[in-house]
Amino acid sequence: METSQRFREKCLTLTTLHPVKKLTCLVDILQDLSELTQADYRLLCKQPYSGELNSLNSERINAIYRYIEKNYKKKISLNDVAEGVYMSAGYFSRFFSHKMKKPFFEFLNEYRISQACKQLIETEKAVSEICFDVGYESIPYFNRQFKKIKGCSPREFRENYKKAFT
Repeated sequence: METSQRFREKCLTLTTLHPVKKLTCLVDILQDLSELTQADYRLLCKQPYSGELNSLNSERINAIYRYIEKNYKKKISLNDVAEGVYMSAGYFSRFFSHKMKKPFFEFLNEYRISQACKQLIETEKAVSEICFDVGYESIPYFNRQFKKIKGCSPREFRENYKKAFT
């Protein structure tokens, strides 16, 4: 936490400086970042990016993502998504897992939790209301998924965010 606090202060200072001083401050921040050890940070995404999609696969992944964006608040079945990209449910499941390096429902949960985080930060809605807003039908399941993905409860996430930015 002290590392993030230090960088927070430097980034906030950066916004108030004269352009030339901004550049030197930015270089200073980048230097500090380059010297961090693994104990000083945690990765936001543990899987490396692999840009090996051909145009057909890229179109399919984009179509799947658009479907999720449009429908994440509702119950989503594998068949519904598979039909949208003209695949059988079984083939879709294998295709998605192979290309995205994770099962479809894991990806969907991560997307829903990212939407929940956005609401936790930008609104004062109750956690239970956010749970249902992002497509979960059960508060305990939402809380388990949130903790699994973010490492803390939704309330702790909101409190940590407020502490860091106030």
